[in-house]
Amino acid sequence: MSNNFESFIAEFNKLHDVLKEKSNNSSKFVDFRRLIDELENNSVVKKHKKQLHLIRELRNILVHEKKDSKYNLAEPSSELINDMIEIRNQIEYPTKVNKIFKNHVQCFKAEDNLKDVLNYIKDKSYTQFPVFDQNEFLGLVSDNGITFWLSEVIKEEIVDLSEVKIADVIGHDENRMNYVTIKADMSLYNVDELFSRRIRNGERGVVLLITALGKIEKPEDIIGIITPWDLPKINEIL
Repeated sequence: MSNNFESFIAEFNKLHDVLKEKSNNSSKFVDFRRLIDELENNSVVKKHKKQLHLIRELRNILVHEKKDSKYNLAEPSSELINDMIEIRNQIEYPTKVNKIFKNHVQCFKAEDNLKDVLNYIKDKSYTQFPVFDQNEFLGLVSDNGITFWLSEVIKEEIVDLSEVKIADVIGHDENRMNYVTIKADMSLYNVDELFSRRIRNGERGVVLLITALGKIEKPEDIIGIITPWDLPKINEIL
């Protein structure tokens, strides 16, 4: 048998061991198919379920072939073996959001001038910002919310932006509460799944606020933001 056969069987056994460990199944031996079913809620297993079953089927073919034939009827590719290693690593050590998306988050105070937000949008091209009143989190103010507010007030009067506070605007932003607070150790697979679920429910603009403990009690608690615009980057990593 080829080196690829031996490498494939070795990696299959490692993958089997990791799946068994994650399943917390105490049985001495658990079938690979059963482990996939038991871990159906694991985001990595769910994403690669079809490939895992193909790997299982190929392993069975190769093992039976070795017993029954002196010929190699199937040959595992190096690419497949590398995929198995990557899947195993992601199951065992999933990439966390703080590794990719931990970054400075610009927060504003409710009493800050709206022009401060507009200048930040112009300079940094960011479009959504957390707003606090002291340490109370009021939600997000966005470029769309500002545009909507402006379209409403300009009907009635000439607006002097130097007099406008963020507190005057945020209540008009219909998406100010369209966010989910997540912990910094959430896996990228779970983030991808969360976005997919929200988008299926029609919540296309949901924003994920990354925190150390999963709660927001002061501006410093927010250590990163993930928006739907980050999905291509997430999918590229996954």
